[in-house]
Amino acid sequence: MASVTASASEQRPEQNWIVGQNADAMFIIAAPIFALIWAIITFQTLGARALLAIFIVFNVGHHLPTFIRIYGDRELLKRFRWSLILGPVIPFCAFMALVGHVISKGQPVENVFFLSIILTLWDPWHFLMQHYGFMRIYDRHNAAPRKLAGRMDLTVCATWFVFIMIAAGGWFPDVLYKLKVTHGLPLYLLFAGGIYTFLKTAALIVALVATFAYLLYLNWCSRQGHFVSRAKIWLMLITFGIMYLTYTPNSLIQGILPGWTFALGFATLGMVHVTQYLAIVWKYNRGLASGQDRARSGLFTRLFSRGGAAIAAAYTIVCLLYGFSLSEMAGEWIIGAWSNVFAGGADWLLGCLLAACFTSTFLHYYYDGFIWKVRHQENRLNLGLQKGTAEVATETLSWWDRSNSASVVRALSKQLLYFIPPLSLVIVTWYLVQVEGTETAPLESAQNVILGLDEKTPDVNADEVSAAISTIDEQILFEEDMAEIVPRPKHFAYIAELSLTKARLKERLAKVNGVSEMPTGLLDDMQVAVGSFEQLLKYPGPYDHPERTTWSQNDILQLVSILRQQVNALELRENLPGSSGN
Repeated sequence: MASVTASASEQRPEQNWIVGQNADAMFIIAAPIFALIWAIITFQTLGARALLAIFIVFNVGHHLPTFIRIYGDRELLKRFRWSLILGPVIPFCAFMALVGHVISKGQPVENVFFLSIILTLWDPWHFLMQHYGFMRIYDRHNAAPRKLAGRMDLTVCATWFVFIMIAAGGWFPDVLYKLKVTHGLPLYLLFAGGIYTFLKTAALIVALVATFAYLLYLNWCSRQGHFVSRAKIWLMLITFGIMYLTYTPNSLIQGILPGWTFALGFATLGMVHVTQYLAIVWKYNRGLASGQDRARSGLFTRLFSRGGAAIAAAYTIVCLLYGFSLSEMAGEWIIGAWSNVFAGGADWLLGCLLAACFTSTFLHYYYDGFIWKVRHQENRLNLGLQKGTAEVATETLSWWDRSNSASVVRALSKQLLYFIPPLSLVIVTWYLVQVEGTETAPLESAQNVILGLDEKTPDVNADEVSAAISTIDEQILFEEDMAEIVPRPKHFAYIAELSLTKARLKERLAKVNGVSEMPTGLLDDMQVAVGSFEQLLKYPGPYDHPERTTWSQNDILQLVSILRQQVNALELRENLPGSSGN
């Protein structure tokens, strides 16, 4: 009996780890908790701007391990030689071509970064698939059918991920906003009239149904005697719990951190993504360097085969230096250092920096899409998920089974088919908006008209004022539609200042023309401005919009007090006998 019990105990699989139990607990499974603690401390001591700046450095820095992992792998580089070598060519050249265009037009180089909409859409999928990959690694001892296990893990992750991204109200609405303003695509109209709210409710129901099915699946695994990974379950619960807390507007996070935004939540979970990625690439490179003739000879093999805390620290520092070199802070240094050296030089250098940052992110997403498949035996071997090259070789795929080595022409043609459609769509729609001359800063334009009226500039006439008012009206309607989809302070702030500016335009034009009657619609504009400011004050902040980032709550309170007095005066004036206002 004792021997039978011992045999059963020996056959019972134990939880596998990626780096090690303690390291996995800190850098992978509990990473969202530590990231939230870091975010809270940073936000309260240094502010939102510093938190985002630190995240950007770390986020760009974690691209470097991708390239170290790829170009340090002898077999992978040999198999996909031209695809990996030519990978940077198309995105970098496309970006630099646009840099040349905007510089020739006298526009700020930063205008080119409208291409980041591609990365914005790609990023959530990239995050989700990394999380799913970790779940599959932790679940590798599960003897349930692999397709069933994989689909169940992916379904429960994807449904909760989709729900949280919709409930966040800060990612998809911003995508819709950019598509309209920068690319002239009014896709936001598809989500007006309560459709977005319906989608959020439907997504929650689907996630709950998927969770119920997942619980039934885990119960079935347990009854069948299949291994159920607790590490996988804890990873999923902690990740999506912290994600919901930091992404979505809720009383708990606002109570702890007034002024918290989706962008800060995105940075918090982004730090989780970074630490997890650094950990798994470290483990992969260690496994690669320890294998005979698997890694490229030289510095890569010498460093990663030694390992140790010092090498790990150096590895992290080098990654952060890479991130800093492509960050906004490096861009500000370039402008300051070179703007007075030679004309136009700073613009081109900044353009190269932005192109390098875009290309780095683009390639990170692209490469990760095919190099990290857990079913590939090379990944399983280098991550220590199998004891030898022969183990389960017949049950897993290899890079060598995926495709044949491609020539230069074939590799470049494939990348053109993959890269050009999304790049072309974004560039062409942006260019059409530029050709049409659509006003993207109606507030600034209107204020320039007001300045011209104040100075009694002869060139400022009624037609110019009318055009400015028309542009403001269009923007207000758009902001109202976006506020209907997801009510957010940025829309109420913009509506308030646009309405106030429209009222000022009418007042100044009447004054210049010597008209004593109240301009038509003036009182309505002022009332809309006051109402929007009061609606804005219901939110904890920040109180900004696309054309302003400097408002504080005290600023708005003082302004509302003044505007109420002006509205009262206008109402009295409107009720005076002989008034021809509204």
